[in-house]
Amino acid sequence: MGGTGHGLLFGDRCDRVQQVYGSPHSDEHSARGAQESNLFVYHFDRGTKEAQLTLEITCDSASKQVRTIELAASRPANP
Repeated sequence: MGGTGHGLLFGDRCDRVQQVYGSPHSDEHSARGAQESNLFVYHFDRGTKEAQLTLEITCDSASKQVRTIELAASRPANP
């Protein structure tokens, strides 16, 4: 099993996501066939203008468990 540096693990209950990280920047519900899920997106400033971290956590709506955890760094768009 894997997880995040703040102790969130694959298979944790979905309500634990907000207990660990607070309110997400976005919360999207999607359905693909019979499989429904929620995507929680968090953005973190790395303290520099060069990159922003984005954490995406997908929760299975039926089992109410964390299914995927993805962390990516991206460069912000220039104004």
